[in-house]
Amino acid sequence: MKEKNFKRKFLAATLGALIVVNIMSLCDLSVVKLGNFSANLNSDEITTSVDDVTDETRESLKQDIIYALDNFETRIPLSDYNITTDVFSSIASEVLEQNPQYFYIAINSFTAGYSLNKYNSTGLFVASSATINYPENGDTEAIKNKINFVSETADQIISGIDDSMSDIEKALYVHDYLALNYKYDERIHSSDPNERSQSVFDIYNFFSQGTGVCQAYTTAYKYIMQYKLGIPSKMAISSSMGHAWNIIYVNGNWYHVDVTWDDPTPDMEGTVNHNYFLMSDEAMLANDHHDWRISDDKTYSCSDTSYDSYWWHDVSTEIYRIDGKWYSVDNEGEFAARDVNTGETDTSSAASFSIERDRWYAWNSGTVYWCGNYTVLIKSGTTFFYNTTENVYAINADGSNKRLVANIPKSEHNGYQIFGLGIDENNNLYAILQNNPQDTQDENGNTVTVQKEIYNIANIADIDSIATPVDGDSSDTENIDWNQVNQIISQDSSVEVSLSSENATLPSDVVENAKGKDVNIIVNIDSYQWTVNGLDVSDENVADVNLGVNENKGIVPENITDKYTDGQKTVEVNLDYEGQFGYTANLKIYLGKEYAGKTASILHYDTENARLAYQGVSTVDSDGNAELPLRHASSYMLVIDDKPVGLPGDLNADGNVDLTDYMRFKQYLIGQSSDIKLVNADVDGDNRITIKDAVLVSKQLLN
Repeated sequence: MKEKNFKRKFLAATLGALIVVNIMSLCDLSVVKLGNFSANLNSDEITTSVDDVTDETRESLKQDIIYALDNFETRIPLSDYNITTDVFSSIASEVLEQNPQYFYIAINSFTAGYSLNKYNSTGLFVASSATINYPENGDTEAIKNKINFVSETADQIISGIDDSMSDIEKALYVHDYLALNYKYDERIHSSDPNERSQSVFDIYNFFSQGTGVCQAYTTAYKYIMQYKLGIPSKMAISSSMGHAWNIIYVNGNWYHVDVTWDDPTPDMEGTVNHNYFLMSDEAMLANDHHDWRISDDKTYSCSDTSYDSYWWHDVSTEIYRIDGKWYSVDNEGEFAARDVNTGETDTSSAASFSIERDRWYAWNSGTVYWCGNYTVLIKSGTTFFYNTTENVYAINADGSNKRLVANIPKSEHNGYQIFGLGIDENNNLYAILQNNPQDTQDENGNTVTVQKEIYNIANIADIDSIATPVDGDSSDTENIDWNQVNQIISQDSSVEVSLSSENATLPSDVVENAKGKDVNIIVNIDSYQWTVNGLDVSDENVADVNLGVNENKGIVPENITDKYTDGQKTVEVNLDYEGQFGYTANLKIYLGKEYAGKTASILHYDTENARLAYQGVSTVDSDGNAELPLRHASSYMLVIDDKPVGLPGDLNADGNVDLTDYMRFKQYLIGQSSDIKLVNADVDGDNRITIKDAVLVSKQLLN
C-alpha cells in the first residue's frame, strides 16, 4: 500500500470572477413596473432566454464583445439585438469562458442598461447598451503591459513544445512545467486574515510572483492549453471542496487534470506527481474530488478510463520526451524509456535500468528511512542527471556513458541529503540538500522547518571533465532508534527501517502507535521485506515480534509435501517467531522472475495434525516476488503452479468452490470421472476421498 500525502487546496471567494458578468440596471427601477401590458409596443419580440437566441445573433454579439475588448472600447450598443440584460449576461459569460486571454476582466466589469421604449407584454425591457469598466482605472497601457507579460510568459513555457507532439504530450508538458516552476501559495492557510488576503488567485500575479492557489493554477493551465495551444479546456469548480481544476479535450475525450494537487506541498524542487493527470469522472470521485460543476454550466462527461491507472501514476519526476520516447524515474527507482504511443517500456536498449538502491535516512540515523523515492530527474540536451542520497550521476539518453559527477557526503553537510536537482539561468547544475523531505515535528509536537542548503556542482559544459568512477555505499543496520520511528508515525507518515537477521524484532509499541492509521511500517531484513499497515492492526494487545525468516529448513515432512505437488516448485518458509502477531504482516519473498504470473498457493503447516492447511494464494509479480499476508508465525509451504493448490473442495483447481466441484465429486465417487485435483478433494483431511467430503462441500455451498 502506497501512502498518499494529500493537501487541501483552497479556492478564493472570488472563484468564477473571470467568467461571471454582473448586470446592473442603469435606469430608475421605480419606473419599470408600469402595470400589465396588453400588447408588445415594439414590433420585434424581445428574446428573454439565452436558449432562444439564434446562432447568427449569438455569434454577432460575441464578435461585438470581442471587438470591444480587443480595442478597449467602453460601450457596446445592444438595442438592435432585442435581448434582455440576462441574455446579454449569459453570452458575455460565454465569451469570457471561451477566451481566457481576457483574464484581466473581473467581476462587475460589465454593466448593462435597458430602454424604456422597448419591452414585451411581461414588462421585460430590451438591453440598450453595455458599459465595460476596465481595471487599472482604465489605464490601457497598464492593462496591455499585463497582457503582454502573461502572453510572453506563456510563450516561454510552451517554447519546449514542438509540432510533432500529440495533444496528450503537450498537455503533459504544460502540466509538468507549471507544477515544477510554480509553487502553491500557503499563505491561504494562515490564521492572519491580512496574510491570507495576499494569496495569489489570478494569472498575472501567478506568473510574476511564482506562487498561487488552485484558481491561479487552473486559469493558467486553461490559458495556455486553450488560448496558446488550441486544446479545449474548462474549469471544474467544487464549492464543497473550495477547489478548482481543469478538464481538457484530447484524443476525442474529456479528461480531468488537477495540476494543483499534483504539485507537492511544501514545494520540492524537481518533484511533480501525476496522480491527477487525464483522469475519468469515476477516478476523480474515488480520489477525494467530491463534486464539481463546469465553469460554463454545461455537462462534459469524462468517461474514458484509459489513464486512470497509467504508468505515470508511479512517477514523481518530470517526464521528458526524446525521439518518440518518454523518459522518467518511477517511485521505485526505475529509470525507463517508454514509447510515447503505447507507454510500453523499451527493454531492447540500455535506456531502462534500476537506479542504485538507495533510501533517504531519517535524522541521519543510518537505519530509519523516509518512505518513498526522492530521486530527481533533469535533462540538458540529451544528457540526464539524477541523484541518490549522496551522489549525482549523468547518463546519456540511450543508457550509455554513465558517470558520477558529484559526491556530497551527508557526514560533511550536517547529515543533509540530496532532495532535489536544478539547472540555473547560467547553466550551472546544483543540488538541494535538506535535513528532511518536508516540515516535521519534534518529540514535543512543535513544527520543525526543513533546513536546506544549495550545493553548486559545476557548469553543464564542464560536467564530463569532473566525472569520476562510481563508489559503492553500504548502510548500517544496527542500533535502530525506535523513538525516531515513532516520531515519524505520529505525524501520520509511513516509515522504512532495515534490521539485521540477528536483531529482527519489531517492537509492539511501534505497531501500537500505527494502529488505526493508514501508514506503513516497512521492515527490510536481508532479502525479505515486511509491511505492516496500521489499519491491519486489530488486536488490543500486540506482541514484540521477531520477523526473522528462513527458507527450506525441512520442518514439513517430505511425504506431506509430496501430496500437494506434482513436480511444481515449492518453497518452505520458516519464521523465527512463534504465535500470533496481533496484526496482519505482509511478507514479500523472492521466488524468481521465471515464475512471474504464476500462482503461489500459501499452505500453513499444522504440526498438531501433521497436515498442510490452505491459507490463500498470491500472484507472482513481474519481478518474481510473492506477498504473503500472515497473522501468526509458523512454517509455511508455497506451491508455485498455474492454478491454486490445496483449497478444500476445489476439485477443478480454479480457485473457487462451486456447484461444478460438487458435480465432479459425484462423478468421481461413482467412477465416471478421474479429472479432479485429488489433494483438494480430501476436505476433512483424513487422507481419504469419500462421500463425507462431498457432503461437506454441499453444506458449504448451501451455507
